[in-house]
Amino acid sequence: MQFLVVPLLLTCGPALLSTFSVVKTMKDYRRGQLRGLPLLAVGGAWLVAAYAAFVFLYYTVKPSPDLPPWKDPQTLDLSLLFLLAPIGLVATVFAGLRGASRWAVFSLAAALLVLFFVGLLEGASV
Repeated sequence: MQFLVVPLLLTCGPALLSTFSVVKTMKDYRRGQLRGLPLLAVGGAWLVAAYAAFVFLYYTVKPSPDLPPWKDPQTLDLSLLFLLAPIGLVATVFAGLRGASRWAVFSLAAALLVLFFVGLLEGASV
């Protein structure tokens, strides 16, 4: 029996948290308190978190054959977060400097830091 609670929390939790950040940013944009460029930056950072959740859920539903870690597609896809999460962090900082709310920026940054460490651990297992 596999215990999937911790990997679920480490991949889908940041996606859920970043979704709340995107919703908050969209509300600010609709009220006219924010321009479009920070909205795009937050949306780009959200794509990184959505990618992590998608990879985990896809390979949970459709598992790959028993392969060593350096050939396992789930391990390789999640280790890509080591490179994608810093890009999302840069986009988040850019959105914060352009006027996105602090709550949205801090929650998105926390989610991306978790995903960076997930990518680091997955990359170290290869």
